[in-house]
Amino acid sequence: DPVGGLLAVPARDTLKRADSDGRVVETVDRSLIWQAFTPQMFRLGALHRALADSLVSNVSITDEASAIEWAGQSPRLIEGRSDNIKVTRPEDLEWLRQRRSEFGR
Repeated sequence: DPVGGLLAVPARDTLKRADSDGRVVETVDRSLIWQAFTPQMFRLGALHRALADSLVSNVSITDEASAIEWAGQSPRLIEGRSDNIKVTRPEDLEWLRQRRSEFGR
C-alpha cells in the first residue's frame, strides 16, 4: 500500500457519543468503526513529516495512523485479532500481566 496501514478489529461494543456533561447525545453506528492496534506501518519519511508538522501545528496525535490521517492520507485497515491489544492504559498492562501468568511466564 502506498500510504501504509495498521492492524485493527471491527468494533463489537455499543458506542455512545456524549456531551460535555456526560449525557448521551447519540448511539454511534459501529458498522464502520474499527479499534486500532499495533503494529502500524508507514513509510518513514511520510511518517516523520506528518509527526513533525503535527507537532509544530500543536495537533493532538494519538498514534502513528492519526498523524498520517492529519497529513491528509488514508491508511489501510488490516483486520487483526482482538487478543492483540494495544497497551495504552495501565489496565492494558495489567491484562497482559494476567495473561502472562496464565501461560507460566
